[in-house]
Amino acid sequence: ELANHGEERFPLSEAKHYVVIGVGGEQVRDLEARSGAAIAFEKKPEPAMVIKGTKQQREKAIQLATEVIEATGEMEQQKFYVDRKFHALLIGATGRRVQDIEKRSGAHIQFEAEPEEVMLVTGSKIQRETAWEIVCELLEGEEEERVAVP
Repeated sequence: ELANHGEERFPLSEAKHYVVIGVGGEQVRDLEARSGAAIAFEKKPEPAMVIKGTKQQREKAIQLATEVIEATGEMEQQKFYVDRKFHALLIGATGRRVQDIEKRSGAHIQFEAEPEEVMLVTGSKIQRETAWEIVCELLEGEEEERVAVP
């Protein structure tokens, strides 16, 4: 049985890692359960999905991941300029607020302060737009609260 186990690297862009992982890891856990394979992701030396299991498990995992990617369409990453002072507010305590934005929009969100103060949003055009709309609503509410409180 162990002799049949192996590891396979499936080239996959970083933007597509987020698609296969899904919000909170739900998607990749489902793929692992359905294929029986263990799935991990690596950025170096080249971005890839690393699948461990029997030949049949690896083939099934690749097939399922490919279906998920095709179903979501073209995923792109977009930069939104968000002042660093708002990063903590948008991430929220223990990351809950950013997880909520990801769940509501379907996009993956990262914050960077260097070299630019940006929010990187990965997803379809609609997912990226939805994430930005939610962020704008949250920031508008924050500005109103700060102005309203003497």
